[in-house]
Amino acid sequence: LKDNITLDTFLKGICEKVKETVQNKKGDIIKQHVVFLNFDTKSKKIEVEFEQVNAGGKDSGKEYLWLGNNPGAKEQIFLTTNNPIYILTNTLSNLKKRTGPGEFKFVLERILDGFYTDEYVVDPSKFDLINQKTIDITKSLHSIEKSLIYIKTKEEIIEKIIKLKGICSKIEVKFDISSRGNINELKEQAMSKCKELMKLNIKERLVKKYKEDIIKRSKSQTNKRESLLTNDLLDEKFISRNEVSIFTIKLDGELLCNSEEYKKIIFDEKINNLFNINHKNYKSNLKSKGICSICEKNNILTTSNATNLKFKFYMTDKIGFSSNLDGQFTKNYNICKECYQYLMVGENFINSNLSVPIGSLNAYIIPHFIFKLDSLDIEEFSKYIKYSTNSIANLNSISIFQDKLLKYRDYELKKNDFIINYLFYYNPAGSSEFKILKLIKDIPPRRLDLIKRVEEEISNLSNEYYEENTYLKVDLNQIWESIPIKKGEKSSYYSGYSRYLNIIDAIFSDKRIDYNFLINQFIETIRIIKFKREGYNIRIKQDFIDKILILNFLLLFFNKLKLLGGINMMNKNCETSLYEIEELIPKEILDYWRNIEIYNDKSKQALFLIGYLMGEIGYAQSVKDIKNKPILNKINFQGMGEEKLVKLANDILEKLKQFDKLHYNEGIYSAVKLLMDNNIKKWNLSNQENVFYTLSGYAFLNYLIRKRSKESKESFYEELERKSVLIEQIKENGGNVEEDEIILYEAKNLAENRKYSEARKLLDRIKI
Repeated sequence: LKDNITLDTFLKGICEKVKETVQNKKGDIIKQHVVFLNFDTKSKKIEVEFEQVNAGGKDSGKEYLWLGNNPGAKEQIFLTTNNPIYILTNTLSNLKKRTGPGEFKFVLERILDGFYTDEYVVDPSKFDLINQKTIDITKSLHSIEKSLIYIKTKEEIIEKIIKLKGICSKIEVKFDISSRGNINELKEQAMSKCKELMKLNIKERLVKKYKEDIIKRSKSQTNKRESLLTNDLLDEKFISRNEVSIFTIKLDGELLCNSEEYKKIIFDEKINNLFNINHKNYKSNLKSKGICSICEKNNILTTSNATNLKFKFYMTDKIGFSSNLDGQFTKNYNICKECYQYLMVGENFINSNLSVPIGSLNAYIIPHFIFKLDSLDIEEFSKYIKYSTNSIANLNSISIFQDKLLKYRDYELKKNDFIINYLFYYNPAGSSEFKILKLIKDIPPRRLDLIKRVEEEISNLSNEYYEENTYLKVDLNQIWESIPIKKGEKSSYYSGYSRYLNIIDAIFSDKRIDYNFLINQFIETIRIIKFKREGYNIRIKQDFIDKILILNFLLLFFNKLKLLGGINMMNKNCETSLYEIEELIPKEILDYWRNIEIYNDKSKQALFLIGYLMGEIGYAQSVKDIKNKPILNKINFQGMGEEKLVKLANDILEKLKQFDKLHYNEGIYSAVKLLMDNNIKKWNLSNQENVFYTLSGYAFLNYLIRKRSKESKESFYEELERKSVLIEQIKENGGNVEEDEIILYEAKNLAENRKYSEARKLLDRIKI
């Protein structure tokens, strides 16, 4: 762009990128679409069309001039928007006011006169949807009226009444039929309501309903991303609102955003108005013979107004920051017209290419070149470091990065030539507020490689030993969901985010993280999920057991990076060696301890085994339909001292006997006693650690139960299928399989109640 900026290059340069896919709260990947509202002057109808974002290799943002929306109270004038309410109300009328005589004004007037009401609200009757809904509702009413004649049961009448209630809701008519009364009374009420509704002008009522909803949503402080009308229009096309990124307008199949006059209006809005000496909002910020603070040209028209810049270089909302306290800021930072355009293009480039989400926070990637890189393609280089960062923030992105490694081979070979800075910031959508949260400086690219390698090691460990469970894989986003941060009054703002950012800083900068701090945070996370405490960044509906195992894997992550401080990972003072208790403990537990690497401490091993036995008791309680596994009530989630642990170990022995589980777990309990007796007097764990490692054992036992249940289920259904086929073959050949069919039926019933082991034993009685 240097020395060659034109109207088109400027507008293309400030167009925002449209994501091809987004991820919903459940983690599902959703393809995105562009929706076109085509005003057809021949049919006098508004047609709804759509295509996938970036269809055919195009850049949808640039193709349809997606520039975002005007912030705050500014008039909305953009023909492409993510808030359809703007198009359905005043965008076109606002554009008309800014348009001089000519073709574009004529086009706007044709649309406004033919498809909008006097209040400049789109006429809902111009969509075929209204006619179709009118026909459907009328048919339903006739069908209900006809069926009422033959209905003989109350249940059938209630079914029709429910349908009538739905119709009343659609056309906003009061529903006043009670479900009480005898058959004849209900039938009479329903018939009367049918006749009442059929007398109404249904089309008129639908139009009124949609129009009132649009007007209501056009007011300030309301949701403009959707409306009843747009939702129903999209439903008709079998796509939902969360599958749509942007809306734009066509007239008779031609895009309005391609109009040269429209582009000039946008340029006026973004640039020319700021440098118009007669513009009432901006003239006080102008200097006719100023010096540009960027290019240093003098005797040139400059402005100090940063209204169209996303990054504010200085305070503009506090008079104390203006020179001579004049509130004009004309001596603070002045920008010429050409540099203003470059700044806007540069800002958009940074937002599109160097902005990444880490956790639920946003960060800018700021590369710093130690040595000059010859012929650097800044766009490709930006993609490279963005992919690299995404690969450690979200483990699912590693495969994308690896696929592109060949393309970025030259940058991989020049990792010593640059370092990376991460600027975390808060900038709520639709607001000019910009707050710096933290700057993490001077990160060598090879540090990202190490982090990525550790994440992959843990991923491989999960794949090899733990059934490729994706929830046991670790990345920076997983850490975000494990450090409780309270949500602020604003939905997108978090108070206490510094705890998370300090951890990210430690990971990037190779600094120590206090182990006890992590344990306290993890226990708080567990409490939030267990007791369903809302208002945090922790998902309270996630699985309690899964989360505890994830926290174990996070400790492994920090340990592999050698970041854990304030902990003696190898407790050499313990008398009991693993060799002495190895024969008493199942191999699965021993493997887990070796894999997670933090269970070399005998105190932790004892707690883990106590939790494991609690899991056995909890499972026995659930089998006997004792709800909520009351064994967990013996754990104080705030923390437990040594005396409570000794009492808990004794209580477990009694419960194992009570539920007939001691015989199967005698070796494990013996190991508990050996470990406790040898170490209780020199116990070195905190009250919070006691809870964490006990719950870790509890979670691991539950993981094993689920794994075995899954294996048992798969084994059962394989055997069920095999024996069902054999029984059918014998039956076709005239054999007597009556007894086997009864067993088969009973086995299926047991499986439906998730008693797969018992069901499999029953199947084994079929000797064919």
